[in-house]
Amino acid sequence: MWCAGDIELGVDHLSNAVAVCGQPQQLLQVLQQTLPPQVFQMLLMKLPVAGQVSGIVLLICPLIYFCRVVLN
Repeated sequence: MWCAGDIELGVDHLSNAVAVCGQPQQLLQVLQQTLPPQVFQMLLMKLPVAGQVSGIVLLICPLIYFCRVVLN
């Protein structure tokens, strides 16, 4: 997926994984350390949408806010 250049689809899958993950903060930390910064930013922008799609109340909204404000 990544090698084929379909980054947006990969980010969609990662955002779904974060939305249903039992430990989203830890997963986001790993992803931040391993993804290119621009891809991680795409992921952060997709997270609220993934949470709505999966029907899960996003408990990670403060973390998303932190990443967008502090890390930018």
